[in-house]
Amino acid sequence: MTNPVIRLVEEPTAALADLGWAFVLLAALLATWWALGRNIIYLTDRYQDGWMFLVPLQYAARSVVLLLIIAVDLWLIAGIVHVLGA
Repeated sequence: MTNPVIRLVEEPTAALADLGWAFVLLAALLATWWALGRNIIYLTDRYQDGWMFLVPLQYAARSVVLLLIIAVDLWLIAGIVHVLGA
């Protein structure tokens, strides 16, 4: 891995493009964190209402979406590490 300052001097276009992609991935990561927080708040509020025997379909669907958001977050973090580590 080369020094980022040396890479910026030697290849300014590639270094700035990588930095731009890192910022795009960070923005997407912040957006998914917001969605994750909203889903967690909704699920905790709905659970306090309680249910009889079966989990409601909307609650189950939001739980699945919650896991998918966490997976996307992990992919975004891996992308940021890959872009900045290149």
